[in-house]
Amino acid sequence: MEGLCIWTSHDLFKDHQEIAIELITRNRLTNSEYLSKSIGNSLREIRKKYLEAIERETSTWDVNEHRLKFILKLINKLSYFITMDEWVVKIYFHNPFLS
Repeated sequence: MEGLCIWTSHDLFKDHQEIAIELITRNRLTNSEYLSKSIGNSLREIRKKYLEAIERETSTWDVNEHRLKFILKLINKLSYFITMDEWVVKIYFHNPFLS
């Protein structure tokens, strides 16, 4: 399941995203934290391009199930991409008062 960022742009994935999502979520009730993290991270990566498909899948999940809550938190974990000019970065990283 790792490395999905590359595959989500391919035509095969675009045409069959539901199959990929079903295969990934097949083991969502696992007791393995490692596998749960992999599922959550993979679905978060897919969610960036196919939000509706992930929402359709997760809308059927029992949110009271602690294993599914864990995966949902990973899927919905926000990623912020902040661009700063060089001057701001230098001030932030070299300012002793911000450490």
